[in-house]
Amino acid sequence: MQEEHRRTQVEHLRQERERRARNAEQTRQQQEAEMQEEHRRKQVEHLRQEQERRAQNAERRRQQQEAETRRRKEEQRRESNMLSPCPICLENTQCNNAGVIALSQCGHEFCKPCLEKWLLHLRFSDQVDPEDPANGATCPQCRSPVPSPPEMAD
Repeated sequence: MQEEHRRTQVEHLRQERERRARNAEQTRQQQEAEMQEEHRRKQVEHLRQEQERRAQNAERRRQQQEAETRRRKEEQRRESNMLSPCPICLENTQCNNAGVIALSQCGHEFCKPCLEKWLLHLRFSDQVDPEDPANGATCPQCRSPVPSPPEMAD
């Protein structure tokens, strides 16, 4: 009977070791799975941050390109205006020593004496509406309203 009791105890100890080994293996596998999941999360976060950084860089490059395009267009516009004639007298506005007036609403440029004559003519014409805040003043080229006084361009 003691022999049987000892066998039972040995069997019970063997089963307990196996149970503990299974639990340890399950714990190890669970920890490994958690580590893999954490690694995967970090990779996903890293990829998200990399995509965000690339998108920001692309947006920054796009904005720089737009700014450069605007700068070039403005430079081209200035260069073309340098040789553009006054639409009233047809003389080169940059060569005219009387000065140049650029209208703020539309950007058209005129010799100062020509624009002053134009606005004076409009002021004394019969077509002026007394309720008109611009007092009937319009751009001689596009007829958009001219706020008074027009700004001088140097």
